[in-house]
Amino acid sequence: MPDDEFTRRVYDQLNVQPESARFFEELQARLERKERDAVRRWRRTAIVAVAVALAATAVAGVAVATPTAAANTVDVTVQCPNLEKGGVGVFSVFAEPTGNPPIESGKIKPPPPGFRPIDGMTVETGDSTYTLRLTSLVAGYQLDRRQCLPSKTKLKLGPNGLPKHATFHVGDNEYGERCTDVPKVVMRLRISNDAYGAPTRAQLLIVRAKTNKPLVYVDWSRAKVTAWDSPGCDFTQ
Repeated sequence: MPDDEFTRRVYDQLNVQPESARFFEELQARLERKERDAVRRWRRTAIVAVAVALAATAVAGVAVATPTAAANTVDVTVQCPNLEKGGVGVFSVFAEPTGNPPIESGKIKPPPPGFRPIDGMTVETGDSTYTLRLTSLVAGYQLDRRQCLPSKTKLKLGPNGLPKHATFHVGDNEYGERCTDVPKVVMRLRISNDAYGAPTRAQLLIVRAKTNKPLVYVDWSRAKVTAWDSPGCDFTQ
């Protein structure tokens, strides 16, 4: 008996029901969900090797600070111009807790090829030009020192009278705030790092350069983020 005839007889005996009209749509949706879940899992633990980060940011002209393998603190104050959007200077702040870095054989575990770490906290200007980037999943931080120059302005870390926006925990949506009509800002950033050089806590205060008026204050850690901001800024979440 030919194979195709035998297969047809077995198929008929099994009484296989025809697929539903939405079978392929549901299958595609299920595959897409699995793919998104897989990417999300990797993104939770994905990091970029410091050498790769150094190479990439060197091309972009962004300074990368990579602390030594000992607990330490970074405290910098800089003045940065904001790129214009719609004719006015604009900057945005985003933050979310990123948990603990995966450790393997006494080192931060590298990601699969092509993956980068979730950003723990960023400051962007214009459409999407990064001024600051940090995460708990890789050592060091990135600061655009081409545009952000050292400032002698004395800023006290804290809300400084700003109303509290919210507190975000791991798994919550990220914090996002955009401030417009701000030509220049002064930022004070204080980062505490673990023995691997990865941030455990970061405090960021941004004020209007001309008046020192507080605009945004973020207290970031691996487990939660609390933010305070000016009512004149826009919620971007």
